[in-house]
Amino acid sequence: MKKFLTVLLALSVVFTYSFSAVGSVFAATPSEATAAAAAAKEEAKTAAESALKTLAYANGNLAFIGDEAYAGASVVSKTAVDQAAADLQAEINREIQKAADATVTGDSSAQTIEQVKTAYYADADTYLNKLFDENGGDYAYTKVYAKQAVIDKAAALAKLNAVVSANYYDADKAAVEAAVKAAKDVIDPLTGVAADLSTISTAMTTFDTEFAKYKTKADIDKAVADAKAAAIKTLNEKADTFKENEIKRLTAEIEADDATPAQITEAKTLLNRLNANITAVINLRTNEINAVTVDKSADLETAVKTTIPGKVGSDFDDDDAFYETVSGLGGVSYLKDYAATKAAAFKTELGTDGTIKYYAATVDEALKTVTDKVASLEITTVKGVDEAFDTALAGKTKKELDEALAATKTTKKAAVDALLNGRTFSGERKDKVDTLVKEAKDAIDAAADEAAMDKIIEDVTAKLAAVLDDSQIAALKAKVDTEYAAPYKALIDGYVDSLIAKNGAEKYDAATQKAGIEAKVKEYYYDLVLAKEDKDLTNAAVKSILAQNYSGAVAVAEKNLVAKDTLAAAEKAINDQLDALDYTVNAETTPKILAAYEAYKNYKELNGSNDANVNKSKLDYLVGQVVAAERKVITDKITAITNKTAFTLDDIAALEELKKEAEAFNAKYAEYPGFTEIADPTTDATTVTKIATARYQDAIAKINAIPADLTFADKAAVEAARAAYDALTEAQKVALNNSFITKLVAAETKLEVLEIAAVEGLKITASSTAAKGSITVKWTVKGDTSAADGFEVFRSVKKNSGFTNKAFYTTDNNAKRSYKNTKSLKKGTRYYYKVRAYKVLADGTKIYSDWSSKAYRIAK
Repeated sequence: MKKFLTVLLALSVVFTYSFSAVGSVFAATPSEATAAAAAAKEEAKTAAESALKTLAYANGNLAFIGDEAYAGASVVSKTAVDQAAADLQAEINREIQKAADATVTGDSSAQTIEQVKTAYYADADTYLNKLFDENGGDYAYTKVYAKQAVIDKAAALAKLNAVVSANYYDADKAAVEAAVKAAKDVIDPLTGVAADLSTISTAMTTFDTEFAKYKTKADIDKAVADAKAAAIKTLNEKADTFKENEIKRLTAEIEADDATPAQITEAKTLLNRLNANITAVINLRTNEINAVTVDKSADLETAVKTTIPGKVGSDFDDDDAFYETVSGLGGVSYLKDYAATKAAAFKTELGTDGTIKYYAATVDEALKTVTDKVASLEITTVKGVDEAFDTALAGKTKKELDEALAATKTTKKAAVDALLNGRTFSGERKDKVDTLVKEAKDAIDAAADEAAMDKIIEDVTAKLAAVLDDSQIAALKAKVDTEYAAPYKALIDGYVDSLIAKNGAEKYDAATQKAGIEAKVKEYYYDLVLAKEDKDLTNAAVKSILAQNYSGAVAVAEKNLVAKDTLAAAEKAINDQLDALDYTVNAETTPKILAAYEAYKNYKELNGSNDANVNKSKLDYLVGQVVAAERKVITDKITAITNKTAFTLDDIAALEELKKEAEAFNAKYAEYPGFTEIADPTTDATTVTKIATARYQDAIAKINAIPADLTFADKAAVEAARAAYDALTEAQKVALNNSFITKLVAAETKLEVLEIAAVEGLKITASSTAAKGSITVKWTVKGDTSAADGFEVFRSVKKNSGFTNKAFYTTDNNAKRSYKNTKSLKKGTRYYYKVRAYKVLADGTKIYSDWSSKAYRIAK
């Protein structure tokens, strides 16, 4: 009996061990396993929370693990620890669940829950060893470092993305962008592993060091403004101190017992002028201070510490320095006036071609350079002004600038052409590219400077890059072919087979129809893919487009399934039309021939069409004859003009019209049999010479026609002469005798004087009427209003004031004689109106007639 109990006890021990430690001798029920897992997970969570409470943080970063200071190589935030702990908790839960599941499935290879606990959360040290990746007694922190790397990467990229290069001056912008790019290039590819922490830290340290060198526009402007304000404050303080001391000095000289009358008079004069002289010197130095500009971070420190403070000068340090500067101020005023007078003369000076020698803007720029040097006392003589103008205007005549600009335009237009190197285009895309290139070149021709041209090239570069070229199209079509091969070819073929079977197989040439439909469906897919205008579309993207538009492909297949009898009917109709025609081409047969060709083009759209089934040779012959006949009509008219020994302006105009006819012919018949393009009739070298000669002679004739005793009635003749002159080439303008140019310019000058006199001499009478909600002002004019550009209407509620300097209403032509005022009217208020004519001169100046009589009405 004792022996039996001993054996039973041993079996009990074995059973207990087998169930709890191995879990494979007797299985637990699912509910028991679920309960055990839930309890273990809760215990693990509690153990983790307890272990995590032993961690201490400073400023959000890990500082202590238990009672030992954190000694890792990188800063670790609480966020990173919490994320790593969350991942570890998920890992523990998975292991617990596997252990619990094993008690149900009998998996003897799985750990028990107790073993999971021992490995992960038996106590705080065990948990923290797992969390911080204990290795040989030390923590490796692999998990938290990886989490921190992701956090630091996001923070670094956010910091880099927050940098707006537009906030920096151009001189700094490229460097700022380069610093940001360099850091991004290092950080962007990082995948979030522990080693990334060091990489991010190094990249951002490098970035911060470089970025610290640059200031934003706002920061630079503020620093410069503050430095200027401080310098001006110092200047005024020095002026105040000097003034106080100088008043004492001059007063002492006046009151001195041994002062002579001359000394007393001089001292009194200086005393009387002291305030004005001090103000003049302050203004001089203040202008110099305000003239300092900084558009580069590297220049900021020198500007605010040296350049700007240095502009305060030493004028107020003693009376000798002060009066030396004052003595030069009178000369400054004279030299500025002299420079302004000289600049005005430059603006009206004529070159050898009879046109202005310098652009006004060039002269204005030179004048500013000269007057700045005069103001800073760098120039103190008339000779110095003359020499400074010579230097400032050297190489900058209108002719030289125009030639330089033309050369630059030629270079830039060549750069536009170079954008097409290695690229070919077809069809509508070629037309689009040709248009883009032409528009870019036209814009370059109209551009005022190189910066504008570069912007045009930048824009057209982007636009051309967005147009698919032939090789890119071929590559995309190849991708469509690849993706169509499976499964769409089989699907479409099957669908076509089903349609043919449904409608009657005997009605179709199945092989021909399937081949043609495949081509049509592919074209349909080609168009969809090419419409994306994206050369980088992947095969996956192409496959997606095919899938999304399969129903459309089915519709294309159904639409293009053509029965034999449909083809036969179309072929018979064409052949009947051709049989009704002989080989004669005249006004009666031409419409019929073209109608037959239109029918043929429609037939060619049918799937299964075959030229062998129509009388194509006869059709091509007849259409070719029609095209040739129409071409001959145009070319004969061109030849009739170009064969002339000399052209008139009417001939030139006729050639321009024939050029349009030729372009229309080329566009209409380009795809027709027998087509030969008609060349631009205005570009032949001989024709170009005849056109130039005709315009040259016309300009001479029209300038000669300007009467010596010019009146305002000759305005049209002067304008016609100017238009004729402007139509000349630059070489022709140079070749034209200066007497012609002088006469034209003199006539224009006199005409402007006459126009001014005509406008200023207009006499205007105003009247008004009132209706509910409106007052209508009308005016009559005595004199010739053709020189005026329009009229200005002024309004006030007072008879003799309140009209302001801005017109209440302005007409844009000189024919209008009334204005209906419906806005801003208050019932019962009396409104006064007056009118004047205006003209805008070539330089932008406005001249006016006298005011009209005042008209008034009470608003109803």
